[in-house]
Amino acid sequence: MFKSKLFLTLLGIILSVSFLLGGDIQNTVVPAGNINTNSEATEEANSWITVLTLGDAPGMDEYRWAEDDFGWTFNFDVSCKEIMELKLWIQAWDVDYAEGERDAVWVNGVKIGYLYGVDEQWRMTQFLIDPSILIESNGVLEVWIDIDETEGDWALTIDYSKLSVHWDWAVPVADFTATPTEGIDEVCVNFTNLSVCGKKFLWDFGDGTTSTEVNPTHCYSWVNKHFTVKLTAYNGYLYTGAEMKTDTIIKENLITVYRGTQVAYVPDVIAGLPELAVTFTNNSGGNASHFEWDFGDGTVEKYIHGTQAKEKVHPTHTYQKEGLYTVKLKGYGHGGEDIMELKQLILVDKKFAALELISSGATMDTCVGWECAVDQNAMLLDKQVHVKPGDDAWAVFGFADTIARKIDKIRLCANNLLGTCYIGHELKDFQIMTSMDGVNFTDCMCGTINCHCGFDTYDEFPPVEAKYIKVVLKNARDENAPCIALHEIQVFGDKVTIAPMAKGIVADNEISTVTDFMLSQNYPNPFNPVTMINVNLPNSEYVTLKVYNVQGQEVASLVDGQMETGQHRIAFDASKLQSGTYFYEIKAGQFRDIKRMIFIK
Repeated sequence: MFKSKLFLTLLGIILSVSFLLGGDIQNTVVPAGNINTNSEATEEANSWITVLTLGDAPGMDEYRWAEDDFGWTFNFDVSCKEIMELKLWIQAWDVDYAEGERDAVWVNGVKIGYLYGVDEQWRMTQFLIDPSILIESNGVLEVWIDIDETEGDWALTIDYSKLSVHWDWAVPVADFTATPTEGIDEVCVNFTNLSVCGKKFLWDFGDGTTSTEVNPTHCYSWVNKHFTVKLTAYNGYLYTGAEMKTDTIIKENLITVYRGTQVAYVPDVIAGLPELAVTFTNNSGGNASHFEWDFGDGTVEKYIHGTQAKEKVHPTHTYQKEGLYTVKLKGYGHGGEDIMELKQLILVDKKFAALELISSGATMDTCVGWECAVDQNAMLLDKQVHVKPGDDAWAVFGFADTIARKIDKIRLCANNLLGTCYIGHELKDFQIMTSMDGVNFTDCMCGTINCHCGFDTYDEFPPVEAKYIKVVLKNARDENAPCIALHEIQVFGDKVTIAPMAKGIVADNEISTVTDFMLSQNYPNPFNPVTMINVNLPNSEYVTLKVYNVQGQEVASLVDGQMETGQHRIAFDASKLQSGTYFYEIKAGQFRDIKRMIFIK
């Protein structure tokens, strides 16, 4: 078809770049002034249909000849979108539609059809495009117009083009990581959201709390617990009422919070003679699974909780030699590591003299009695003596084996070994007195103990022979203090030599001055099979000392005859009797007393 000179003149001023038929479309460079000069690419937020329009470019209504094949590009963001339909409209003037004169349309190197039209008229042509083309090209569509693909001299004019994309949000894929995933007592976890195509999020941290943040940080404080974390990802929606697409990921027992290791232990005794057997009770808390005992004498024991015998969990250790020993327990495991070390805890001394309570003043009704001052366990807060201000704060103790000693050292514990110090409750002023007969006492030492942890040791007096110790808490008379506490008293001294004694025969000590009758508690008690009974006689008397069972039947006669003034010790051998409770009774002139003892085979 012959074209007018006007068109030829206008064609001469068009700035263009010629493209060869069948060239590489992906390398197409659209000439300046072509129809994509002021292209638009918009995604309308309230519609499923996104329209991209190219048009109204300067010179777009000029003729393009066959040798001026040209193209343009559409750009569309396909991320997280499900593409359902693509439509391309192109409006052209003077399209050669006859066979052999067609103008072909190519998209991304694929011919999708021909422009429709007639001479000297505008015509709109619609093309359906496979959505996979847009996805595979990551949202780039390159449109190419091959004018008269038979390489004739035909021409056409493009007015505008339009691309319609029918799409919806893609289904999201939820995923995340967390760090750290375990901790002690409290752990703060940073969550990193790895979800794909999620627009909104809902976290469930497993402890009753939630969050809508993209990358939240959450702190867990419950201990000894595993937490399951759930993340739900939501896609966007383009209009009210549209279906929301979601995906959920659940990570079971992802976060673990352990209770911190808290090591604690208590010895049953803290002082004694060589070959002292001490049982340590392990009261550790938290998540320690491994323990290591250091008994301070070069012996170290280790055990794994739950896999070894009870004697390893609560070990008994025997201290063979004299010394002052520091004990350390280390616990470690999921709960971390903790150490409890008590310095100079265990005292082993061949001069140690166990005491038993003889008589005392009152203690507070809410507290235990004076016996706790000689139980050799200063670790327990409920095993201490409390006395009220204004009371007679005193107690008399005798040696458990009833043997006199040359006392040269006394130790007092005015606070528990754990270091707790109750201001206003601490022991300050005290007085220690000694006696051979339990009646006449002389001062041995006085002092003041400030609020502190552990024992005060006094070696300031020369050896004093005694069988009884009297403790007086002088500051208990201070009305400003609610009560006074004493944890332990320990006495040390060599035994005073006494004459040998045969079973069932009365023996006198070297010192025999006695002013009152007395029948002591047998020692040891319970016993097996021999125990000792101490008797004080201020006058020469006819004495009977008999043993009875719980039915009142006499089972042994230990003394039946005249005894001289003085202190006497009688041995009782119960090897022929059955285990059980027995009573022993003394009659000496007008004096009569009865006490109970326990025999255990």
